[in-house]
Amino acid sequence: GIYVFDAAFLARTVAIDAARPESGHDFAADVLPRLIDSGRVFAHAFRAENGSARAYWRDIGTLRAYWQAHMDLLGPAPLLRLDDPRWPIGRVALAPQILSPSTTTADGGTIEDSLISTRCTIAGHVLRSVLSDAVEVEPGADVTESVVLPGAVIGANSRLRGVIVDTGYRVAEGIVIEQCAETGELPVLSTHHGDATVCAPTH
Repeated sequence: GIYVFDAAFLARTVAIDAARPESGHDFAADVLPRLIDSGRVFAHAFRAENGSARAYWRDIGTLRAYWQAHMDLLGPAPLLRLDDPRWPIGRVALAPQILSPSTTTADGGTIEDSLISTRCTIAGHVLRSVLSDAVEVEPGADVTESVVLPGAVIGANSRLRGVIVDTGYRVAEGIVIEQCAETGELPVLSTHHGDATVCAPTH
């Protein structure tokens, strides 16, 4: 299995188990069951419900894989269901459902097949995209198949397709940025110099 722990908590847990003479000191047989009984443990069912479909797993070690993992969350039959009642992970929903009490759609704003987090303001068009907390999409902007991180602003009348927008980045008004058709490079808009691969934008 794959486990995610707070490092200090894990160190304390292993030390406690090491001091128990009756323990076999096996993580799966001794440590984890004791944590389930005494701590807060959350699990994701990696095995498919019907046993026939392949369970979801994706290595996100590259920017393209990171982008693709977000795209996998979209559509009527996503590869990974964020609304699985057995695995509550937060307040996100697929449009056109209610997205969040603090997400607003201004006049002319539209959302299709997207995941929108809290405190977003959508005055443009968002299609098959994942928007993190407090993202603003200004009037006339078009965001398609993109991943937008917290606090970013998509300028008015801009167009993004297949782009990753870094935290707090402001996309200029009227700019057009898309994945490079010739090279397949994934545009990443970031304020950190040297971290971005950006195709030459056109207006």
